[in-house]
Amino acid sequence: MVHYLNLFFILTFAFNIHLQVFASEKHLDEIQPCVDLFSDENEDECCESFEIFKSVDDALEDCVKKDSIDLTCDDYNCVLNKIGIMKDGKINEDAGKNYLKSLADEYPEQQRLIDKMGALCVNGKYNDYDSNVDNCPASNFYICIYTNAVLGCEKWKQTAECKKMSESAEACRSILHNSKI
Repeated sequence: MVHYLNLFFILTFAFNIHLQVFASEKHLDEIQPCVDLFSDENEDECCESFEIFKSVDDALEDCVKKDSIDLTCDDYNCVLNKIGIMKDGKINEDAGKNYLKSLADEYPEQQRLIDKMGALCVNGKYNDYDSNVDNCPASNFYICIYTNAVLGCEKWKQTAECKKMSESAEACRSILHNSKI
């Protein structure tokens, strides 16, 4: 789901970590588990919870050019339009809630994760993830959902790489919680 997002974008905007956090090397060391987590492109394959995002993955394939490295605001808008969350160029909060409800209905075993994404990303809370990219609410919503899905993953595959990602996710959650970032 994130293959097109670059690490700097994720760290500076998805966590709402502002540039002053990067002012010292000490802070870079402190957030290393987050860097490790989001520098690996296998979270889709490692986090079993990501099965709930099949419709997003399908929309990404339809919306993003094959040679794209980063997603644009138009790409985010296209994805959210395809899954029914954007209406007339704006995030439709009710449609976002309905989308999450439909995921919960289809994947009841992921209810806790979906509830957390809803609590952190609807009712305008996705704006806390301001990407500063073209004033693009669609990217804010997408990044909010994605970031909280990765951090909230409850079931990781048991390969060595996936275990490392699971440990990074746990450490990153702890760092973000303790630092109030």
